[in-house]
Amino acid sequence: MRVHFHIPLDAEPAAPLRSTRDQTQEVLAWRKENPDACQHYEIETYTWAVLPGELQRPVEEQIAGEYQWVLVNA
Repeated sequence: MRVHFHIPLDAEPAAPLRSTRDQTQEVLAWRKENPDACQHYEIETYTWAVLPGELQRPVEEQIAGEYQWVLVNA
């Protein structure tokens, strides 16, 4: 079973949860080769409030962390 849940890209969840960062990195690499395909990125924040305690941070820190991760990996 696969459940869709938004974990910040700069966070590593504890097992048995897994991140989809590797797929995100593949998309960012593809976008680098196809720069006209996408003009913006979206960060979804509506599920962050239900993250396990060790992954919770103030929302502005989570947004900044996700932006930083994308900028480093884009």
